[in-house]
Amino acid sequence: MLSLHRLPKKTSISSGKSNALTSRYSSVKSSHPRWNSTLSQIAEETRMKNELQSDFLNRDAESINATEADRSVIINDRQITLDPMIKVFATTASPNHFLPWQMKSSRDSTGSGFIFNNNGTPGILTNAHVVANQTFVSVRRHGLPNRFIAKVESIGHDCDIAMLTVEDPFFWKGVQPLELGDVPSLQDEVSVVGYPTGGDNISITNGVVSRIELSPYVHGATNLLSIQIDAAINPGNSGGPVIQDGKVAGIAFQNLPTAENIGFIIPVPIIKHFLEDKIRNPRYMGFPALGVQCQPMENPFLRKFFKLKAEDTGLLVTWISPLSKAKNVLQLDDVITKVDQYQVANDGTVRFSDRGDRVAFDHVFHSKFLDQSVNLKILRNGEK
Repeated sequence: MLSLHRLPKKTSISSGKSNALTSRYSSVKSSHPRWNSTLSQIAEETRMKNELQSDFLNRDAESINATEADRSVIINDRQITLDPMIKVFATTASPNHFLPWQMKSSRDSTGSGFIFNNNGTPGILTNAHVVANQTFVSVRRHGLPNRFIAKVESIGHDCDIAMLTVEDPFFWKGVQPLELGDVPSLQDEVSVVGYPTGGDNISITNGVVSRIELSPYVHGATNLLSIQIDAAINPGNSGGPVIQDGKVAGIAFQNLPTAENIGFIIPVPIIKHFLEDKIRNPRYMGFPALGVQCQPMENPFLRKFFKLKAEDTGLLVTWISPLSKAKNVLQLDDVITKVDQYQVANDGTVRFSDRGDRVAFDHVFHSKFLDQSVNLKILRNGEK
């Protein structure tokens, strides 16, 4: 029995809120052109933020009527309201690793998100890379002209998920949160909803599930369960919901730019793990890992050398992290044949569903939480 430890996580630095322009700047006089240019830039940014703040307070009857109006579409033969769809506006400032005493220039970007039912309480989900290194975040619900100030409540860079919250109660008025569904099957029809590049209004694209497996998460530099679809996922779609049978089947988060019609979504098991981690721990802890490297046992001569019988299958342990708790349990050249109730095949996969889908055995560890235990069945010197 082994305890799991955390996967390596991408480190990020979150900057605090930017300082507002105070009245003393207006009295500064300088003939230096660069200083005058800086003052003009600061003044323009302050003016834009003041306009945004006044827009928050300008809630007329048109906004209230828009909240109560019936805005819905037919997605996969089901009527879905668009009220929970969110456009995220983020101002970010990344750390400058060459000049660590200062930040890089701030930039504005947009993404997508949605309001979901978080155990009876509505919340907002989007991608971590949409709000990473944020200094200011605002959101806009579909059908409302106003933006609302949001803050990052929890963020998981390894799984590329962030949860936002809005303190203004007007934002939540009349909304019907989306429900989380299940993992779809191959060839199931799905719809990607979001705000991709090319326009400002909401966009809906359709496709089917093409593949289910562990794949690289670019933002977090991890390998987690993901679903490949052939629906268009473009910049700006990040964080938007993928709908299947009226429920959320995943979160759109990346595509393969060197190919056509290959997009990836974060499936519901990863989303639920992120939400459960937030409840179990005072801060987000991430996905655990066993801390070993393994080699497939498909070669019959390799199997014979390590005394595997015809019915035995598994993976050969070739490296053990010195910081892993497996260091005191496993040895090099051990063969892992079973993880909990899952039989490990010679190619390193385990059964994922009753439909015959198989994924890498690492998914078994990713489904657990830190400090939980896992049961391993191994062969050592040909003996169980």
